Amino acid sequence: MPQVIAPARPRRAWLYLPDGWDEAWKAARAASSATPAWITVLGDSISAGLASTDVVNNAWPARLRAKLVAAGYPWYGDFWPTTHSQDWWSAKSLGAFAGTPPWVVSSANRTWSNWGYGQTPLYTGAAAGALQFTTPYACSALDLVYFDNYGDGSTWQVVLDGGAPQTVTLSGTSGRFKRLAISGLSNTTHTLSCGSQSADNRMQVMGVCTYADPTRGLGLGRVAYPTATLWELTNGQNAPGDKIITWQGFFAGGATGFGFPTQPSLAIIALGVNDCQNPDRGVAQYAHGLRRLVQAFRRGVDNASILLLAPSNPDGVSSDVTGGLFANSDNWHLYLAAMVQIARSYGCALLSLHGKWGELGVAKGVQTATNPHPTDAGHQDIADTLAAILV
Repeated sequence: MPQVIAPARPRRAWLYLPDGWDEAWKAARAASSATPAWITVLGDSISAGLASTDVVNNAWPARLRAKLVAAGYPWYGDFWPTTHSQDWWSAKSLGAFAGTPPWVVSSANRTWSNWGYGQTPLYTGAAAGALQFTTPYACSALDLVYFDNYGDGSTWQVVLDGGAPQTVTLSGTSGRFKRLAISGLSNTTHTLSCGSQSADNRMQVMGVCTYADPTRGLGLGRVAYPTATLWELTNGQNAPGDKIITWQGFFAGGATGFGFPTQPSLAIIALGVNDCQNPDRGVAQYAHGLRRLVQAFRRGVDNASILLLAPSNPDGVSSDVTGGLFANSDNWHLYLAAMVQIARSYGCALLSLHGKWGELGVAKGVQTATNPHPTDAGHQDIADTLAAILV
């Protein structure tokens, strides 16, 4: 009798899923009906949804969120960085923020600085600074996440829904992340206003956590903004002195333990295009930072699941994307190789959109001829591909 050999499971060259890579995520997802668990996305303009028709709702992280909700998982909450604002888009000459930004950031006496979770608006002058955040959906609790770099008794103020000001005093251990927790709210939309700092640069707001259900469910930490590099999210510039400890949950109470949006059960790292555009830093430094980031996430959550998402970076020669190209795309293969090395060495998953979309992003509808950023269809494809892996 001839031997019958079952066909091997089809392999996808653009996807690497080592055995056990998602154990932490699967366990956290299974327990989410009673205990909060979250995904944190570190990304650049691609993950921020720069070319989408609605940054808040149509970027791939939001579409992945919708997939998780549709699958029946209760929703815990979301983290919204201050870069989700027209002011950041304007500061980088990116045109209009598509859709309604949750943050309104005053540009008066304001300097965006590489601080904390990436870019943070800092203000010069006592009483300077005006930030306003409106929750994108009804929620019953909020956390205002900020950095205390002084601990000197200086102050700034927060106003909830137009009520009486609440004073934030910078005291105790300085150089740490802290949060102002606001709970017991009516389940509706809310507005937070921040300002009235007592001295230069005291108000250092990272963002707001909004909680649909503070007790359980899945959450999404968005730490993605145009121009972001892996370098500026992991280097020693400004504060904290070594940003890598941010992602393990460094805070006023110790080296780890801060919680949402740090210390995720699943981290999706979608960075590298802007690092590649800056050849002064080089691929060796990129690989070094990526390795440290994996280790930091796993200090925060034992064996945290990590997925490396490699964006499409067309070269404009063989690709049908011929305009608006990212600089130095001829070197992108070196960054892809670094991701492969880290994924294999540290048991991370790797999804290569560069491999999946190939040289026909325009023909497939996921990119346009004049812009390598994903279209809405491209964002949907990313979300669908991730959902097939994660849900």
